[in-house]
Amino acid sequence: MLTIEEAAEQWPQDQGLALFDTLRAKWSEVPGGLSDRVLTDDVLALSDRELRDFWQGVLAETTTGPGFAVRGWYHAFYSDIFRGRRVLEIGSGMGIDGIHFIREGAIWHFTDIAPSNLSLIRRTLVAFNLHCEGMTLIESLASLDTIREGFDFIYCQGSLIHVPFAFARVETLSISRKIRPGGRWIELGYPRERWIREGRLSFNEWGRRTDGEATPWVEWYD
Repeated sequence: MLTIEEAAEQWPQDQGLALFDTLRAKWSEVPGGLSDRVLTDDVLALSDRELRDFWQGVLAETTTGPGFAVRGWYHAFYSDIFRGRRVLEIGSGMGIDGIHFIREGAIWHFTDIAPSNLSLIRRTLVAFNLHCEGMTLIESLASLDTIREGFDFIYCQGSLIHVPFAFARVETLSISRKIRPGGRWIELGYPRERWIREGRLSFNEWGRRTDGEATPWVEWYD
């Protein structure tokens, strides 16, 4: 397995294919609450009823009570802003954010590097009788070419922070072509203050601190 740095260095020859392959080994693992992490392949094995209950449980735990400071605050803040607008999400995970905002009236396009994540989102949408505008598997930066333009918002919740900044810049420039004039880019990540507080670790070490032992890379963003 290549390191993140080695995989990123293969850009632009491979359009990011090696980097996304390296990341894919980790990011079919998603938060299953405030402290748990689950593999989306395992969640896919649940029945429809179990899946609905699991999804609702993760949503409640991460948005109410102590979870309001984790996910609830931005669900409350952006629900009205996204209503009736086209949103392209980069790195959708198990779809907690996107499905919530669809329920609140957003027009959503999911993307992810892990096929099992998108399969889980598709099943969850069916289980709740919801629909999305589209869904795209990111195998390389060339995958972005298949997504039509004109989005009101680009939305990244803790996704681009998991690649070296030089590559994130390239990816950002590719994604930004999808936003309409006057649209907005919204990116949520870890601040520099947290990185300092936790000891200014190397970004591969810090990834293990923030997102679990198998996390290969995390950078702070200001």
